[in-house]
Amino acid sequence: MEIRSTFRFWLFGAGLVLVVAMSAGGLWWANRVTVQRDVVYGEANGEKLLLDIYRKNLTLDYTLFGPKPAVVMLHGGGWASGSKRELQELGMDLAQQGYVAFSVEYRFVTPNSNPHPTQLDDVQRAVRWIRANAAHYQVDPAHISAAGVSAGAHLAALLGTTDTRVHLDPALTAYSSRVNCVASWYGLFDLTQPFPSTPPNMEEQVTRFVGSNRSNTDAYRKASPITYIDRNNAQFMLIHGELDSTIPISQTRQFAAALQNVSRPPILLTFANEGHGILHSANVTAVRQQFLTFLKGC
Repeated sequence: MEIRSTFRFWLFGAGLVLVVAMSAGGLWWANRVTVQRDVVYGEANGEKLLLDIYRKNLTLDYTLFGPKPAVVMLHGGGWASGSKRELQELGMDLAQQGYVAFSVEYRFVTPNSNPHPTQLDDVQRAVRWIRANAAHYQVDPAHISAAGVSAGAHLAALLGTTDTRVHLDPALTAYSSRVNCVASWYGLFDLTQPFPSTPPNMEEQVTRFVGSNRSNTDAYRKASPITYIDRNNAQFMLIHGELDSTIPISQTRQFAAALQNVSRPPILLTFANEGHGILHSANVTAVRQQFLTFLKGC
């Protein structure tokens, strides 16, 4: 009897250890971020359009709590350079916080090709593709935000202020390209205003992006997010350094004032000791905390 009791106790203990081990392993696996590289979200003029996806591994969380909010991430580079992998750290962080993050490539403008609205068409297509594939990636199509840096912030702002421009793909006809919220890191909002011509010569980059010289004021107006502000705009969070010599902080302040007057008041974060980038650790921490709080309302 004593031997049988001891055996039963050992069996129970072994089973408990096994359950704990499986649970620990399951938790590790569930919390691990998976990155899918170079997923094709479309094609334009024979060129594949790619994005990277950051998300946690599939868990019971989806069954219990439903789909996750998504964040579309857009890199900078004057619309002519840069890489979706530049935002990998942000994508990993967002995935750990329970979001599905999509870092989107778009076609680059060159001296002879791809002026505006090429890049807008690409990122609008990306948002619509995400909505069309929401079930597959466990995304809530009603909760998609955009976060952009510099030129990427300009495109993100257009996602939050404009409707789909072209409807060439029948498979995406039913899906909107509008986003709920936009976070902008030192973006451009009014291209009708001249920009600094000092390195990296933003004025030259803007002219190449628009595809016309300053005499064509309507082209610059149509490429400007501030043109489209109305009561239907997304909620905005605007981040900018006062020492920015590439994109003047006046761009963000004027856009914030226009939103305040017509649409929903934005969250505005400015930093006296920052330029074209948020580099000081205390500021990075503050932006991250407020950004994550901002997303919770989206």
